[in-house]
Amino acid sequence: MRDGPRCGGRSMNLLRRWRHQKMPGAAALFLAGVAWSYVLLPLVHHVLATPPRYRYISAASNFFASDPRLQVLVTVIAIGLALGVTAMRRRRVRSP
Repeated sequence: MRDGPRCGGRSMNLLRRWRHQKMPGAAALFLAGVAWSYVLLPLVHHVLATPPRYRYISAASNFFASDPRLQVLVTVIAIGLALGVTAMRRRRVRSP
């Protein structure tokens, strides 16, 4: 169970190298996270978790914080994580 994220990360890195692509920058990582969190996950939730013949549309409170300050804090943390991961990956590539 612990090797799942590492294995997924390795396979994505191998796929990126095979396609001869540069590592994504912090903005691309952040936008990918936003797309997963606010576009794809609600869609998956609606398609897979909604019983047949039940017209359920997920409420915004399932994906957005009720307090705007908390939402801003979460966004700042996500930006910080994207910047941190990008910096760590660049350092790792440069080191022998």
